[in-house]
Amino acid sequence: MSRFDFQSPGANMVGALRKFLVDREEQERKRFLDDITATREQRLGENAQAATEVARENALSLKDARESTGKLREQQIAKSELDTFTGQHLPGDEVSNADAAKFPGVVKAGSVTQGAHLGTDESGVDQYDVTEKKPEYQGTGDQRTAEAERQAKVMYVNSLPPGPQKEFLTAQIKTGDKTLPYQMFEPKTPEDVYAVDPRAKTVNKIGEVPKGSHMSTVPQPNQTAAAAGATNADGLDMMAWQYLQTGQMPTRNAALIGPIANRAAALKNEHGLQDPSAAGAEYGADKTSLAQVTKQITAVKSFKDTAKKNIAVLKDTLDDLPDAGASILNRPFRSLSGMVGNTDMARFNAALGTVQPELSRILNSANLTGVNTVHAQQEVEKMLDSNYTVGQMLAALEVLEQDMNNRETSMNDMKASIRSSITSRGSAGHTGEKPPAEAPAPAAAPAAPAPARGKYKVTVR
Repeated sequence: MSRFDFQSPGANMVGALRKFLVDREEQERKRFLDDITATREQRLGENAQAATEVARENALSLKDARESTGKLREQQIAKSELDTFTGQHLPGDEVSNADAAKFPGVVKAGSVTQGAHLGTDESGVDQYDVTEKKPEYQGTGDQRTAEAERQAKVMYVNSLPPGPQKEFLTAQIKTGDKTLPYQMFEPKTPEDVYAVDPRAKTVNKIGEVPKGSHMSTVPQPNQTAAAAGATNADGLDMMAWQYLQTGQMPTRNAALIGPIANRAAALKNEHGLQDPSAAGAEYGADKTSLAQVTKQITAVKSFKDTAKKNIAVLKDTLDDLPDAGASILNRPFRSLSGMVGNTDMARFNAALGTVQPELSRILNSANLTGVNTVHAQQEVEKMLDSNYTVGQMLAALEVLEQDMNNRETSMNDMKASIRSSITSRGSAGHTGEKPPAEAPAPAAAPAAPAPARGKYKVTVR
């Protein structure tokens, strides 16, 4: 009977060899995959550790930058407070204990002085009258140096003998004005005074006055009338209108003062104008306002020109400025760019630092004195945030430039308005009426014979 389950030894060997090769290939493939997985996990771990280290270094850098900025801001605030404090006090002024603790460098601490013995208490302890001296402001280094120089000058002046030099130096010390002319204190030497006798055709000495004295002729009554009659109607009206406008007599000629005042009174009643005294007060106020506005216009133009030049430099730096497209992203992006040595960020920060102070002087200084406060700088820093995108920065600069132009335009309009008020006050046009075409001239008194000798009034000044 035949056997069908017979297996050839060769076939069994081939099958066993095939299985061995398959198993070994599977083991090799598994080992290869395990090596790849281990290598990948190792690299991922290394990358995560490196990223953590970079994030930690960035956080420390940002913290250091924040602390440095905070310390700088505190120093600026402290300096501003010290400048305000020193500007409000003179050396020797008493100050509070709180100010003494806050400004130890310029304030001398208070002291306690022991006085008379008052006896002993119940426990036998001596009691004394104690006087507490409040802290005193001793001044800055410059103030102390100036005070020492002043004291030395006072000692020197006190050692001088009485005379013009001592008077001159004493006046300089008391007024603080070093531009006082020395000629004011020179001794007055006598000077001869002469008068002309027209009948005798001679010049005669009539006395002496100190050198440099001012002399004026005192006209006779008949000369007053003659001078008044010599003044035509148009000229008298012109001087009367000037007197009504400014409140100041346009001449010192005693012969004309009376006719001018009378004509001004007639014009005032005729046209319903205000008194010359009130016109003079308003005229003086307008002159003061015009001088102040002119000074402010000059200051704002100077600040504006400087600001515009600095803004032009700032705009040039925006072309290469790192920009992430959003302010919230620009903060870390630009901070890191600056830390890694980006020169474009350095140029931008320097240009922005020159623009912000000029804008704060124009926008926040009421009198345009150029003095900047910490609060004013903070306000401009908010309007020109260094983290703005390029578009935001250009838009903000456009608005601020327009505001500067508006301020200058408004001041020029105010100046023109004050000028108009000065030129129209006291005139007939100011009241809506026209001045008379002609005004009758005051009647001239009959001419009297010329005096034999003129009379003079000597005024020493």
